[in-house]
Amino acid sequence: MNRKTIAVLSIAAACVLSAGTAAAFSSLHEQQEQSRAVQPEDDEPAPAYWLKEYNGRLAVFERGGVDPVRIIDLDVRTLPPYDRGLLQAGIAAGDRQELSRLLEDYTS
Repeated sequence: MNRKTIAVLSIAAACVLSAGTAAAFSSLHEQQEQSRAVQPEDDEPAPAYWLKEYNGRLAVFERGGVDPVRIIDLDVRTLPPYDRGLLQAGIAAGDRQELSRLLEDYTS
């Protein structure tokens, strides 16, 4: 092999190595960002209430509760698909004031 071919191959190998390293760091950074988004902040208190769908109705659950503490006569099928999805997953309310605001939003 002549010098020119060796130089070109060396440059190509360096480019491939650099691109691979950049991709690995980018992937690692993306994974770290995703894990931060899923995990709640340590100093953030757990929500006191959850607003969820229960037997087709809007219901209030207390933290850790299995049975609703209040069932609102609102057929969730009448809500937009986005809101129904939120209620399937559960909407957190940190305190009574936030719970009241959410209930007002859904019932007015």
